[in-house]
Amino acid sequence: MATIPHSRSGLFTVFENEEDEKRYYNSATSFSSITKCGVPWSSLDVPPAEPIACTGSGIIFKGRYGTTPVVLKVMQSSQLKTQKCFKKLLGLDHPNIVRFYGICIDDNLISSKHVSLIISYCSKGDLMRKIAHNRPLKRSNFLKWMQQTADGMAYLHRQCIAHRNLKPQKLLLDEEQNVRISGFALCKELKGANGDTFCGTALYMAPEIAAGCKHSIKVDVWSYGVVLREMLTQVHPYAPRNTVSIVLELGDIGTKKRWPDTFPLLPPSDCPTKLAELIRQCLAANYHERPSFDDILNMTKEIEDEISKIDDDEWNSKKKSWRSMARRGFCYFLNAFRLLITLAK
Repeated sequence: MATIPHSRSGLFTVFENEEDEKRYYNSATSFSSITKCGVPWSSLDVPPAEPIACTGSGIIFKGRYGTTPVVLKVMQSSQLKTQKCFKKLLGLDHPNIVRFYGICIDDNLISSKHVSLIISYCSKGDLMRKIAHNRPLKRSNFLKWMQQTADGMAYLHRQCIAHRNLKPQKLLLDEEQNVRISGFALCKELKGANGDTFCGTALYMAPEIAAGCKHSIKVDVWSYGVVLREMLTQVHPYAPRNTVSIVLELGDIGTKKRWPDTFPLLPPSDCPTKLAELIRQCLAANYHERPSFDDILNMTKEIEDEISKIDDDEWNSKKKSWRSMARRGFCYFLNAFRLLITLAK
C-alpha cells in the first residue's frame, strides 16, 4: 500500500486491498472516460510532508510513481468536469511539456470531491527564478528557452489547445535545464475565436481577453511576447503598476486594436533587429496580425543566427543596458500615466 500524506483536510483515500481499489474506481462513473488513465495509489509513494506549493487551482505534493519523481496536484474534481480538453492533456507527448501520467480519484469527502493529477517533476524550479536573478541570462540559455517554449506551444496549438496563462512561473526547468510548459488549469480547446472567459494573469493577459472579446489560441502568442521581453530585460512587465490599471489599459488596447503612444512593453531601441521584430509581432494589438508558433519557430532560427554574432561579454553588457532602459522606461510611463490621471480629475 502506498505511503501517503496525512493532510488535515483528508484529501486522500487509502485502500486496504486491490479489490476495494478496483470497486472504488469502477464506481466513479462521472470519470468513466478518464479512469482508463487512472493511477492506483499502490503505485505511488508520497511521504508525509507539507505541500511544496499552493496554487490557485490546487495543492502540490512531491512523490514518486514507481521509480519516477512526480508531483501530485490535488484539486477539486469539478475542475476536471468543466475542463473538456483534460483527456487531450493526458495524451500530450512533447519534450517541452510536462508529462501527465494520469489521475487518482478521491470522492470520500463529505463536502466535495477531489482528484490528484500525477505530473512529471521538474527539479530546477521555474523560469521566473532565473529572470529575477541579478545576473544576466546567458545568451545560450536565452536562445534555448526562447526556442523550447515556442516549440512546446506550437505542439499545443496543433492540438487546438490554448494555454491561456503562459508566464515564466509556468515554464519549469528539468534536470537538464530544458523548459517544460506546465500550469494547464485554464487551458481550453479552441477552434477559431470562440473563447469567452475572462482568465489569466493580468501582466501576461492578451488585450482581447481584458476587453471581454472573443479570443483564440493567439492569446498565447501575446503572452509569449511579454515573456520574451521579460527574458530580454529581466524587468517585471508594467512594474510597478497595479492590476486594475493594467487590465483597464489592456482592455482599451483590445477595443481600439492599437497601442497607446506610451506602450511600456516595446523592445529596447538597440535590441537585435530580428528579436525586436518578433516581440513587436507577438504583441500586435489585433490578434489576427500575430504570428503562429510555427512561424515563431522559423523566426527564432534567424534570431539565433543574429545573436550568435554577439560574443558573451557584449551580450552581458547589452543585457545590463536593456534592464536599465526598461526600468527608466517604466518610470517615464508611470509619470505620464499619473499626469493623465491628474488632468482627468
